[in-house]
Amino acid sequence: MLLTALSCVFFTVNSLAQFVVKPTFFETHSVSNEGVISGYEAQGGPYSIWKPDTNEFYQIGGAAPGLGIGGAARFSGDGMFLSGTDLVDIGGTTYSIMSLYDVANDQWTELGSFNYSIDDNLSSGYNISGDGTTVVGSAYVEPTPGQSGVAVHATAWTAATGLIDLGSLYTNINRSTRANDVSEDGSVIVGWQDFNGPWKSAVWRKDANGDYLPNEYLLVDPTGDPMDEYNQLGEATAVSADGNWIGGKGDYANNNEPWIWNENSGYMSLGTLAPGSTGYVTDINHDGTRVIGYFVIGPWDPNVPFIWTSTGGLQDFNDFITNTLGYSMGASPVYSPSAMSSNGEYVTGWGYDPTIGTWGDLFTFRLQMPGIPNNDGCADAIPLSCGDLVTNSTTFATDSGGNGSADVYYSYTGSGNPETITLNACGNGTNFPTTVRVFSDCTLTNQIAFNDSSCVNQPELSFESDGVSTYIIMVEGYDVNNNGNFQLQIECEVILGSNDFTDNSLALYPNPVDNLLSISGKTEISSIQVYSVTGQQLMVRELNATYGELDFSSLDSGIYFVQVNSDNKSETFRIVKK
Repeated sequence: MLLTALSCVFFTVNSLAQFVVKPTFFETHSVSNEGVISGYEAQGGPYSIWKPDTNEFYQIGGAAPGLGIGGAARFSGDGMFLSGTDLVDIGGTTYSIMSLYDVANDQWTELGSFNYSIDDNLSSGYNISGDGTTVVGSAYVEPTPGQSGVAVHATAWTAATGLIDLGSLYTNINRSTRANDVSEDGSVIVGWQDFNGPWKSAVWRKDANGDYLPNEYLLVDPTGDPMDEYNQLGEATAVSADGNWIGGKGDYANNNEPWIWNENSGYMSLGTLAPGSTGYVTDINHDGTRVIGYFVIGPWDPNVPFIWTSTGGLQDFNDFITNTLGYSMGASPVYSPSAMSSNGEYVTGWGYDPTIGTWGDLFTFRLQMPGIPNNDGCADAIPLSCGDLVTNSTTFATDSGGNGSADVYYSYTGSGNPETITLNACGNGTNFPTTVRVFSDCTLTNQIAFNDSSCVNQPELSFESDGVSTYIIMVEGYDVNNNGNFQLQIECEVILGSNDFTDNSLALYPNPVDNLLSISGKTEISSIQVYSVTGQQLMVRELNATYGELDFSSLDSGIYFVQVNSDNKSETFRIVKK
């Protein structure tokens, strides 16, 4: 075990909203669920940790990739452990070896090798499971005699098993494999398998006994030939914490487009933002609803970074930050979103800003994204009152109906009098075209009103409240590709005549009514009928008197229409039943 000396540096970062900039380059490997970032500054040098919230940056030892050394410093889900590679002295020779870093104790522990080295490199740690119990990577192995080349095999380590050789489909001809990522519980490992030059996807899964099965390819067409290189997806670079979603690099098998894969839905291309480029997935959140990566165009062209979400699809990462999230960037543009926390809240990476220094310079960033809204589901609708002005985001909400876009929910309950309710989700705080829908309840089967022209032609939506009912208000994007931040305002206006009806000849009171509605006329009232809002006749009463009462106690709360016939004329009154 090697104990590192902790050196801590405090520096000034540029922090605007949820986008924090470190104005020097730092190759980021991972970001924890708490927003702490790991990586390195120099090839072969020590790893470092950056804590943007406290402006701390310090080295933790180990051996960063480069100069023949492999590996990556990546956090476990709780941020207490890191995968990586460290240096160890064996018989007077310094070797690089797969290792585990304990954050609390500032201590590296070597995890072993298969006692075969190339250029003093034995093994490398590339990732760690969310629960911190499984470290994956690669190690050199004894090559098959009589065959050319050297062999590296994917590895997995646990305290119970020690270092495991995950093998290769082509051990007999010295073809290599490597493990790039592992699920939360260590049951799914992803990486690459070499055969004919280009690295192809490799997935290792545990069997019922907890042993890893031989790796398998992921296929573009599951019914096609699994040994056809044009049907095998490229290198698998990331797996979601739940083990259900795998992402990777595009190659000639799928038009070089970044991809994700699921056992049930199979292969899905994420598309492209740069025709002719090659797309790389760098990370996936815990349930596969958020994916980050970049497109490489050419050796002298800047990368085109992307984020893909299950609700918004593929978007340019810089546009996503400034337009969808509405954040200001302290430096731009971003070239590579390198890592995302398992919970999907944080993204880190690097970019190049021409305004830094005399000639421009690289910078490192951390983005903090909004979480799933608290009112993502109808059952969690947030109550509104007249005059309220609220802000929210649908960016990471889910879709539950309407236009097929992400939506959130509010509710409004009548104040006791019939009102005209006006809703506007197109204020200054709105950065995408919205649609507002009003329903009678959370079944979402009875739509009362909606604005079908978005913010351009119909920013406001009005409907009539009966004064007692609760209405469900859905805010969503105008179409499946629209989501972002919005501002919602609600205004109310009491409908004239909603109190007791009194004119020169008739009076109906009280309104709203609990049980008995009194009807009084200066002249004889011949008959009275009560109708529902749908026109159904509910009561008929022959009165032939100047005063009478109607019993509303058996009727549900809501709006009713009372037709009073008197003196050879008829008048209809709107009555609210509490």
